[in-house]
Amino acid sequence: MSGRIVNTPGSVGYAEMVANGMNPGFGFYFWQPNLRALRQNFDKSQMRAVAGLRGEWGPWDYHANIYQSTSRVVQNQEMGNYNDLGITNTGPSSPLLDARLLRPLDEQNTLTAQLLNARYWDQQASGQTSFTATEFRASRPLFKIQGKDVMLGWGIEARHERAESVVNATAAQPGFQGKRRNTAAYAELQIPVRPDWDVIAALRSDHYNDVGSTHNAKLATRWAMNSSLAFRGSVGTGFRAPSIGQMHVANAPFRHSTFTLAECTTAMLARTSQLVPSTGFPVVCPANGPARIFTNGNGGLRPEKSTQASLGLAFMPFRNLSMSADYWRVDMRDTLQFESLSAALADPDRFASAYMVDPSVVTRNFGTESFHYLGFLLKMQNLGASVKEGVDIDVRYRMPTDWGRLMIGAQATHMLTSKEKISPNAQWSSDLAAYSAITDLVTPRMRGRLMFNLEKLNMNWQLNANFNSAYRDRNISAFNLETSRTETIAGRKVGSYLTWDLFGIYQLTPSTRVRIGIANLTDRQPPLSFYSPTTAVWGVNSQNSSLLGRTVQVGMTYRF
Repeated sequence: MSGRIVNTPGSVGYAEMVANGMNPGFGFYFWQPNLRALRQNFDKSQMRAVAGLRGEWGPWDYHANIYQSTSRVVQNQEMGNYNDLGITNTGPSSPLLDARLLRPLDEQNTLTAQLLNARYWDQQASGQTSFTATEFRASRPLFKIQGKDVMLGWGIEARHERAESVVNATAAQPGFQGKRRNTAAYAELQIPVRPDWDVIAALRSDHYNDVGSTHNAKLATRWAMNSSLAFRGSVGTGFRAPSIGQMHVANAPFRHSTFTLAECTTAMLARTSQLVPSTGFPVVCPANGPARIFTNGNGGLRPEKSTQASLGLAFMPFRNLSMSADYWRVDMRDTLQFESLSAALADPDRFASAYMVDPSVVTRNFGTESFHYLGFLLKMQNLGASVKEGVDIDVRYRMPTDWGRLMIGAQATHMLTSKEKISPNAQWSSDLAAYSAITDLVTPRMRGRLMFNLEKLNMNWQLNANFNSAYRDRNISAFNLETSRTETIAGRKVGSYLTWDLFGIYQLTPSTRVRIGIANLTDRQPPLSFYSPTTAVWGVNSQNSSLLGRTVQVGMTYRF
């Protein structure tokens, strides 16, 4: 809130300006409440139900089950309504109405309590999903090879998914409702080629009512070279279907983001002139000004496809010690990416569908001139590709003690490659140990966990040390208080991060289990990071750490 001090003795702010040697005739004020930040919360609930049946029918072992889950999330935002307090005003010439605005908002200032009492909670959005799945699978031995069974397994699945999102009228993204049906069939054959060599072949076919069908296969093998050393490997294909929300087409495009348009080329001006809004007002290309990007769902999306392979060794020199190392690689294609803004700007004729009328009407010259700005419609398409490869390491040592069975273990993933491209003709961009502006991602080079587990008859305690390696941060422009200049901070290093967690499980009865845990036992604060995968958190990489600090978790499971 801002305005002007009234140059009249007795008006609010007049005496304060005179006392400080200032001329009230040239006095302005700017006021902003320095109270605690407005809060938001998320109310989450989930219900799950599972029923199953298993048994034998002749040579077949079968298992049938049905699964139902419903999840609901409500986002609430704390708001402040100061209009009814009679202290606010608008416009550069608005007078200062309340002398309490000039005093600190502490306990002695009666305005403090009024401002806090004027706050209220408003529901911003809610979402609900329901998922129902039924499955039947069966397996049996077919015949023997050198004393080992050749095993066949097969199964069928049917799934139904429903999603709903409701937002308030001020939200940029509209709510939606959608549903999806999916059926699948699969089969697996395990062949003991030799007593020390097994081969597994699997096929799976999925059909979606909205994205079509996909068929995938996997071939895996394990060779026990001796009693302590085994070789294993696999190769296969996979898929990931787009979400219901990504495919839902809203009635009108909605705002996604804003950028500064550097220039309007001749081709862009020609394309702009072809746009005809329903209002009849002209469309203007906003050179050297802000332009808005809009988006919408895309009902033509296809599943993302992948090819993956792994190769590893498992070593058990003696009974209580096991070690393994596995190299893996995942190549994805047809990954979901937004259409390229730079490509649309460079070739308006080729990307004519990306040019649209910004629906907001701009009025200037005291209402005598009205027009629309040029907007850009960028939808999600199957355009990208990605490659990720790394090495997984697992070491475990088990030892019986007087207090129970002790297990000491370590798990780690060392990333070798993490790169992505957003379109077929784009260059690869790596986000390995460094922020990538192209993908807006960071992948740590090393992630690991050290585990100490003590297992007794009806109790289990586990202490974990979680590690994430350092990376190069996102570049950011900031105002330097010492030089009084806006500077770009580039190449900043975000340090590694280590936390400890302690968890315990106690089996009260055969059907009742109690869980208690303390996450981030030492209450360590995460390092400053300008990159975060969500806009809800600033200054912390919420993918690797949390602002919650030390957190106590309690739960109970009852089976009947």
